Amino acid sequence: MSNVLYVCIDEMSARVFDDPLLAPLMPNIQALRTSGIYLTRCYASAPVCAPTRASWLTGLWPPEHGQLGNQWVLDSRYPMLTDQLREQGFATACFGKLHTNGDESQGSGYGFDYLLNEHSGAAWTAAKQRWNCPTRPASQYDPTEEAAWDAIETTTTIKFKGRMHPCEGRHADYVLAHEAMDWISAQPVVPWFCYVSLRMPHYQLDIPNDAAYGGTDFYHRVQPGDVDLGTLLPPAPGSPAWAQQEAVKHYSQLTDYQVQLYRARYLSACAWVDRLVGDLVAHLATTGHDQDTVLVFATDHGDAASERRLFLKNTPFEESWRTPVVIRVPGYATRMGDYDGLVSVVDLLPTVAHLAGACVTSPRSLDLSVQILTDAPWLGRSEVYACDFGSYSGGVVSMALQSVAFGQPGAEAKVTRYTASPFPVGVVEGYDLVADPNEMAILDGTTPIGIEGAALLAAWQASWVPPLYPPVLG
Repeated sequence: MSNVLYVCIDEMSARVFDDPLLAPLMPNIQALRTSGIYLTRCYASAPVCAPTRASWLTGLWPPEHGQLGNQWVLDSRYPMLTDQLREQGFATACFGKLHTNGDESQGSGYGFDYLLNEHSGAAWTAAKQRWNCPTRPASQYDPTEEAAWDAIETTTTIKFKGRMHPCEGRHADYVLAHEAMDWISAQPVVPWFCYVSLRMPHYQLDIPNDAAYGGTDFYHRVQPGDVDLGTLLPPAPGSPAWAQQEAVKHYSQLTDYQVQLYRARYLSACAWVDRLVGDLVAHLATTGHDQDTVLVFATDHGDAASERRLFLKNTPFEESWRTPVVIRVPGYATRMGDYDGLVSVVDLLPTVAHLAGACVTSPRSLDLSVQILTDAPWLGRSEVYACDFGSYSGGVVSMALQSVAFGQPGAEAKVTRYTASPFPVGVVEGYDLVADPNEMAILDGTTPIGIEGAALLAAWQASWVPPLYPPVLG
């Protein structure tokens, strides 16, 4: 069996990943794309962190695993797909964010033999000390930008502003990536499964700038003036999800400069993450594991990143819901390129495990490894689903936002229906992704796409299996 290095970053926009003009910011990630298989139509199970990460880990939809939003807890008693890897002899380790909102402080759990992140107490403190540069000045905000960030945070009530670190080793993502490399080097035998979960480009936008010490200024890699607002998608006030974001966070009140500032620092954070991905890939080669390790680059979900004059996620638009995923499999260099079939986050662990020679199963997951490697006749999904804004009352789970993407390549479509507050109940919002890839022309519930999508969503909701344990807010 092969090893698996699974690198997941937080909140990278699919439009950023697909934009060739931004490729110079991410040379290491783009090199993976050209040497691996890019899943062009992989979707999160929720356009927000916790529920989709729990779906990746359990192979269940959010209404079934009970983590209905970022404030809900994933019960540790659920069977984890990583438990199946352990049962087949894999050493398993997680470095970084799981976002279970449960107890991640014990050094193991959720299917991982070893677990290290910012909830790890003394172990995390020791890890930070190993990589810090204690003689350098304190990290600080950029004084030329602080007033603009303060205005953004006053308007949106979100703490976006990040510090410049004069030492790369002070950045949590640096610590996690290099602790993971040390763990890989220490493994005496194969197989192993190493999950590295980096926080950037999620806000707060902490980014290193140690140019004064011979390093690189990642913080200012992109300047606000470099951001051409004319290349970004315009607002979409006809969409209930867009309107809800605007009503809560008041993005339309931001100035053009403030929108450019967020986009610039977001892209700078992407460049910083690319550097760490490069470190991890190089470490595989240095240790001789590049030929016996399945390498995965993925994100949990996307980010509007100033498109439609929105920041963050929680919408069914492509930039928020679709997740860039690249898989590099030793010995399959001839199968490089794009795979355009539909993939859900619940499929990723079973597929990657099979590529590594293991077997991981879930009632909701499909093993797409044969399809991906051989480009065989259509065997994959005909639709993928997502939901958000969950609630639980009287033993019943409700999801106020429900989305489906469906259709084979060349006939792609997407539909969202809104079933509860904070949205207008009963509204159906559809898009023809072939004729309208930027999702600008809404198709309502009376159109063929709207009718088909609404029927798929009704059938999907009827198929939900009640969670094993009552969902709990953290």
